[in-house]
Order: sequence, then C-alpha cells, then structure tokens
Amino acid sequence: MAFGLQNMGLPREEVETRVEAALLTVGVSRLADKPVHHLSEGEKCIVSITSVLAMHPELVMYDEPSANLDIRSRRRLIRLLQPSTETILVASHDLELILEVCERVILIDEGRIVADGDPREIMGNEQLMEAHGQEKPHSLVPHQIPHH
Repeated sequence: MAFGLQNMGLPREEVETRVEAALLTVGVSRLADKPVHHLSEGEKCIVSITSVLAMHPELVMYDEPSANLDIRSRRRLIRLLQPSTETILVASHDLELILEVCERVILIDEGRIVADGDPREIMGNEQLMEAHGQEKPHSLVPHQIPHH
C-alpha cells in the first residue's frame, strides 16, 4: 500500500503515517500484513482503493468498481465511497451502486452524452433508459404486495 506514496518521494515516516491512517479510515487494518495472494477479490479491491486514498488525491476515477465483488465486499465498497471527500468519477453498469453513491449521473450512449443530472430522475425515466440500452434500476420500480 505504500508503493504510490514511495513513488511520490515522501519520507518513510510520512508513508507509514499515511498508510496507517488510510487503513484505519477504511477499516481494514487487519489486512496490513496479509500477503496479497491471500486476499479475496473484494479485499484486493478495498486495499487498492486504500492505497490510492493514502495519496490524498483530489479526484479518483473508478471503472466498474463493483465488478467481481461478492455482496459483502460490494456493500463495503459502497460504504467506503459514500462519504468520499475527494471528487469521484464512477463508470459503472451497477445502477444501484450509482444510486447509492453518486449525486450526479451522466448517461452516455455511443460516445454521446444523452442525459446529465439527478440520478433518480434520469435513471427513473424508463423510456430514456431503454432508448439507450439500459433499464430502470430495480429499486426505482414501484413494487406492490398482492393482497389476498
């Protein structure tokens, strides 16, 4: 996790302090001494994000961050992204993650921006979503409980 910080030329003490702070912030201190090849896919994802966050970036870009994660790791990722203080850009087909994490959504189809704005408004527009090869997220579909 210190690799990026070391490449930034930071002193050893600052590298250690930042790594420790990032581990505590993310809540994965238990993984600090675990060999990489013993980490699950979800743990590898969280450790990678922790490594980046230790560098104190202003902008972090995530490309399909929930891909290949089990449900528990995906929930941990969402809890990590929700309180982000840095600007985050998320490219994802995981529409429920987008709803939980993002304040703004840009719908792109064949390289063109076709919608830009509030995630619930854009992704809740079934016609718009279907016209561009997407579907309305399940959580935005009203569900009725049948009465017997």
